Amino acid sequence: MNLIIYILKKLRVIFKSLGKREHKINNYIKYLYWKKRNDLSNLEYDDTKNNQTLPEKLAICVTFFYNEEKINILKKVCKEFTNLANTIDVTIITNESTEEKIVKLKKNLEDVLKNFNIHSAKDLQHPKFLPWSHLVIMRKKIIDDSFTHFLYLEDDIKVTKENIIYWTNARNALRKYNLIPSFVRIETNFQDKEIYVVDSTKKNNFKKQPKIIAKKKDIAFVNMIFPHQPIYFYDRELMNEYFNGPAKDPDFAILTAKDHYQGIVERLDLMLTYHNVPKGFLHRAATPVDIKNKIIKNYCLVEHLSNKYANQESQFSVIKVKELFF
Repeated sequence: MNLIIYILKKLRVIFKSLGKREHKINNYIKYLYWKKRNDLSNLEYDDTKNNQTLPEKLAICVTFFYNEEKINILKKVCKEFTNLANTIDVTIITNESTEEKIVKLKKNLEDVLKNFNIHSAKDLQHPKFLPWSHLVIMRKKIIDDSFTHFLYLEDDIKVTKENIIYWTNARNALRKYNLIPSFVRIETNFQDKEIYVVDSTKKNNFKKQPKIIAKKKDIAFVNMIFPHQPIYFYDRELMNEYFNGPAKDPDFAILTAKDHYQGIVERLDLMLTYHNVPKGFLHRAATPVDIKNKIIKNYCLVEHLSNKYANQESQFSVIKVKELFF
């Protein structure tokens, strides 16, 4: 095994010098390192005995590029927030500053939220910089020690109580391995009524993806090829790691995230995915998969309420959830 890794490392250098995409060899090297580890088959995780405790105080930021036709979707997203923690603090970040439109937005959201703030991001050089504006708010929240968790999401992603309970329990189990529980964005195709994975454009070979296995051998937390998720849910430890480390640089993961989309918005979504990655893993995002059926566990799925990719010609939402792993 060590000889194979040595040869592959040399080949990687050659491929790189020739201008080839050497990251596939690099990923295979990581896979071989994963195979050498003997501490990844006894994860203390049992989803039949999950602690139902919710976060004590949750800071929530939602980016909303103002569009009156999308306000009803935003309301559906915000309606779930009161179920996610004992105390919530919600901020809607928007590109709109016109008083009339802000008043209209506020009036609509008051139907589903008692207390919230609207932050108008000013002087945006490009609309795609809007999501980055939420970090201004999160920097202020992390200073307040009463906040225990932090949630960022786009304006059409529905997060449920079940999602949060899964994450907090999986986080406790995965912490010592330096992996982070992930969510998977899904859509419904209105014609075939099937559920599709939005962001994965390739199927995953379950056997060959780095993973960590629960003691009961029923669930594995797997590194997916495409770990993209336009959402994060972090505790204080992870949020501080992000703000106090190199991952906060928008260009941080460009060289390492070869299997990840790299537009300016997608770079924000990377967060800690490629920072401080444990040996043998492609990244830190770990997705729970039913080992017997090779199907993603429902509790990590988050709905993309617009369903826009599954119902039009697109490179996304082309693989059914039940067929992502083989």
